[in-house]
Amino acid sequence: MSTKAQMLLGDLHRKEHTMVSQLGQLAERHPGHQEVYHVAQDIARWSSQHLERLEAAAQEYGMDLNTEEGPDDGARLEDKRYLGGGSDAIPPAEGDQPLPEGLQLLEDLRAIYLHAADLSIDWELLGQEAQALKDAELLALSAQCHPGTLRQMRWANAMLKASAPQVMAS
Repeated sequence: MSTKAQMLLGDLHRKEHTMVSQLGQLAERHPGHQEVYHVAQDIARWSSQHLERLEAAAQEYGMDLNTEEGPDDGARLEDKRYLGGGSDAIPPAEGDQPLPEGLQLLEDLRAIYLHAADLSIDWELLGQEAQALKDAELLALSAQCHPGTLRQMRWANAMLKASAPQVMAS
């Protein structure tokens, strides 16, 4: 396995943990929005399943993704300048005043969408790296997990489209 593949596995592991956390926080912040509350919990399980698959795959290559430093001495592909790249929480509202409930929902859904898009890119990169390495196991991992991330992204986008007119008109 290449160093790049190792870095991608580490990045995916961290970002899937972040997705589980963000979706949990989304559900906690918006219990009155039944679809958001229940679906966020459901699709967080997909990221939990991705974590299990990532850990199993990494273990086959002698990596332990649950340690701070891996074989790559902490090298990461992720760019900390990206919104949510290094955080495990939905970014708080800016300023001293909290956002009104509707705007907070839109901001939280936006954060989920952006994080899922970032994850999607990494799953795609892992698939491309697996093809270059002719590694069928890594390619299968990407093929199994990437569609779930795409569904998370589509859900967040659909919820933004459904919620935005109501929030903006009120």
